[in-house]
Amino acid sequence: MDTMLEVVFRNMRPSFHIRDRIEDYVDKLDRFDDRIQECRVVVQSPRHRQKKTEGHQVTVHAALSNKKIVVNSQAPQRRAQDGAAFAVRGAFEGLMRRLEEVAKARQNEANQKAARVLRRGKPVEAAAGSRVSRRKPLGPKAT
Repeated sequence: MDTMLEVVFRNMRPSFHIRDRIEDYVDKLDRFDDRIQECRVVVQSPRHRQKKTEGHQVTVHAALSNKKIVVNSQAPQRRAQDGAAFAVRGAFEGLMRRLEEVAKARQNEANQKAARVLRRGKPVEAAAGSRVSRRKPLGPKAT
């Protein structure tokens, strides 16, 4: 795990089960995108006086080399461990979706840059419509 990980529990006791689950997700994120440098996960239990419909809330802060991503997830009120695990899964699935969007945007930007470089010395319509042969010439032409 190359990613710096910080796990914070608020309004609840720290859980090794939840922390292990978070570490597994961060390991998957490292395989998914190796540009993640830091990951801070805040697992928050609802206060006793809050509405019963509110459940555990998980916030994931991921710092990439050039961007920061924040994802929130809230689980319905259930037993203490199940609700937190459910919210952790939702937050990391959301983070994976956001990372895919960032990767697609980066790929589109790279494709546009490559197209600009390809068109640099040629007219735009010639670069877009013509195909360039990569075959070697057969030999010297007889004139």
